Amino acid sequence: MIHEMKRHEINILGVSKTHWKQGGDLDSHDIRVIYAGGSESHRGVDLLLDETATKCVTQLNDIKMGSCV
Repeated sequence: MIHEMKRHEINILGVSKTHWKQGGDLDSHDIRVIYAGGSESHRGVDLLLDETATKCVTQLNDIKMGSCV
């Protein structure tokens, strides 16, 4: 997915139905991943941001099951 983001020059990609537990924020291959999921690791969502989009994020207000605000 990260390769396709870079190939198509996508700055922000939303992904639904992921399997993360809880919520969080991590960096992978120059892509920032902001994720939210349930305690049973289903119904999660992700936001993948490239370096340009990452610079625009100043804070994360709430990361909880099914939504990232």
